[in-house]
Parts: sequence; structure tokens; C-alpha cells
Amino acid sequence: QQQQQQGSMDAFTVLELSNVNDVNDVLLWQRGFATYNQKSGIIVVDEVIPNVTTTTSNISWALHTHADITLKNSSARLQSRDTSDFLDINFLSLPWSSSRVNITAQKLNVPGDKNQSDPFLTKLQVTISQFQKGERIRLVVQLGEGTVPSPIRPLSNWTLGPFEN
Repeated sequence: QQQQQQGSMDAFTVLELSNVNDVNDVLLWQRGFATYNQKSGIIVVDEVIPNVTTTTSNISWALHTHADITLKNSSARLQSRDTSDFLDINFLSLPWSSSRVNITAQKLNVPGDKNQSDPFLTKLQVTISQFQKGERIRLVVQLGEGTVPSPIRPLSNWTLGPFEN
């Protein structure tokens, strides 16, 4: 069996999500999932072309979790409150100026089930602002370890093998 090269895609799928949103909001939205390095990690790629009329529009990607979140540059560590388990999330493709990207972690006090020992949630959010109509936005999220070369091919060009162009 041929050993796969570091940074190679093992399997992938691309979802067409443009019709999930109002056509007035999004011209294109695709989400790709790929496993890499013998399925030791996952990347998620969102490609969006918003339908905006001004440069003051924002787009956000969010995740809700019961884990504690620690932010560092363009990454986040989700740490279990009950065990020593953790997950590192790396935002690999933020080609926008740092003034246009805001990564935050915010505690959310949500009323929970009375049997639930920890009803508190944390929201991890990436917000990209001030983009032009027709600008293609790509957010690449790495879950797990290993080297994923950057840039990663556009979703329309994905095939099995190396990520790079």
C-alpha cells in the first residue's frame, strides 16, 4: 500500500449550500470537509460570495461549546472542563487584513436543564467585515494535528492528494 504524503487529502466532500440562505444574502456558499494524513485530522472550508450593496457588511462563523476556549493569534484551543482532552482549531486561511478579522470567545449564560451540571456555553466566533460585493471569502478551519499546506485549492478544484495548488 502506497503511503500518503504529509498534507494529503484522504477523503473529501463538498456541499452546495447557496439555496439554504435567501438569494438576496448569498450569491454562493459551499462547504468542504476533508480528512488528511491518514484521517488524523479534518479541515472544513467555507467559500462564500455575499450579495452585499455596501462595504460595511459582516459575515460570521460561529461554534457553541461547553469547553473552555483559549484564543491565540489565529487559533483556538477548546479544553474539556471534565477531562484533560482538548481540540485545537487553526484558522488557516485569513487572507484579509487583521483589521477586517475579529476572533472572539464569549461566555453565554443559557438556561439549562435542571439535571445538567453546567448550563453555561461559550461561543467561538470569527467575523469578517467590510467586504465588497462579489468578493469571495474563504475560511479554512483545521481540526486536529499535522501539516496542511496553505493555500488550499478552491473547492471547485478539490481532488484526492496534496492540498496545494
